[in-house]
Amino acid sequence: MCIITETFLTAINNVTRAALHPSGFSFLDQPRLDGSARGGIGLFFRNSFTVVKTDFGEKRSFEYSEWMVSWNNIKLKLCVIYHIPYSQAHPVSDATFMKEIEDYFDSVVLCNELLLIVGDFNIHVDDDSDYYGREFCDLFSGFGLVNHVTVPTHDSGHTLDLIITRNTSEITLAKPRAGYYISDHCFVSTKLGIPRPELQIKTVSFRQIKNISLLDFRAGLQEICVDLLNINDCNTLAKEYNKQLLLCLDRHAPIITKSYVVRPKVPYFDNSLKDLKRKRRKAESNWCRQRNDCELQLQFKQARNKCVAHLDHLKDTCYV
Repeated sequence: MCIITETFLTAINNVTRAALHPSGFSFLDQPRLDGSARGGIGLFFRNSFTVVKTDFGEKRSFEYSEWMVSWNNIKLKLCVIYHIPYSQAHPVSDATFMKEIEDYFDSVVLCNELLLIVGDFNIHVDDDSDYYGREFCDLFSGFGLVNHVTVPTHDSGHTLDLIITRNTSEITLAKPRAGYYISDHCFVSTKLGIPRPELQIKTVSFRQIKNISLLDFRAGLQEICVDLLNINDCNTLAKEYNKQLLLCLDRHAPIITKSYVVRPKVPYFDNSLKDLKRKRRKAESNWCRQRNDCELQLQFKQARNKCVAHLDHLKDTCYV
């Protein structure tokens, strides 16, 4: 995933948006609400992710957008912020930004999902002599947040682009690195380590009806019928018949309870792969019963190779 601030896209730049869709990836963005070409936030992401914009807006000092990123039963709340620096065209002080960003952190920090806050904050968090830089870092501590970027991200040598998580977050980050400078800011890259979701245990109950001996089961039913001949009341007869039939079924096919792990479905698994795996298992079972049959061995190997080749094709289509 790649997150960009200052996209300079407006509502009419649909041709540019259409060109920002390389194979296997998608692009979503949030332009400025006033229709100007300044600012704007964009996301490139692999198609294996599900990304939904949940909120966006503009304060006096910054613009923001919030996205819900989902994959493999994991949900990540991604907040992207662009702090517009003070200028003659935008005379909003850093003091205003500090007040507004504090209110914003207060609104998102208690979300139930994993939290990731990124963006161009235009605050010198690396400079201990900068008053607002110190205040911003103290704000992290107050909300239980931590910034992971410690390298310069601006051509002035300051750290302005940040990656922020909860200090108790289950997200682990590789040390962020500064990349190429395609403007006055550089790319900041890192790798996220997301915990695997806890596997769910599901319990099912069933009877092995196919293993019932029909002769023994028929004899049991005949015994039930003999015992019920002396009952005259219709309701009592029906109740006793159901009771005795259930007891007979329990003797011949008792209820079996098993537990299994419910694993998340991989995105590339489909019915074609399911059918090939079924044919592979059937061919393997036939060969195992007659190990000396070379024809059955060849059929198994062909089914196995076809299944593996199709699986590789599905993975390439899904992840590339």
